[in-house]
Amino acid sequence: MEQIKKKVAALRTDNEEKEIRIDELEKKLRNQDEKYAELEQTLMQSERRLNLITNENETLENLARENELKFREAEKGRDAAEHELCTLKNVVSQLEDDLEKAEEIAEKAKSELENTLAELGDI
Repeated sequence: MEQIKKKVAALRTDNEEKEIRIDELEKKLRNQDEKYAELEQTLMQSERRLNLITNENETLENLARENELKFREAEKGRDAAEHELCTLKNVVSQLEDDLEKAEEIAEKAKSELENTLAELGDI
């Protein structure tokens, strides 16, 4: 009977130690669950930040494309204005040449008129 009591006492002690060990393991498990929840929260925050950054990046890329198109249109407009300016300079140059020729013709006509008037005055 004594041996049975010792065995029962040993089993109780072993059982208590195992219960203590179970409590410790459950506490560790709860701690791990808390860490997991924190990491999961951090992951979700990181994913949200990544989405925001991705959206911002897409917005900036779209803006860059729009600005590139505007720049190309502005270049086309500038090229057209330069072409028109060149054309106008040519027209002005031609008009200046025509004016110079007209002035020469007018001077020649004036000179001929003066000569004719002088000849008429001599008669």
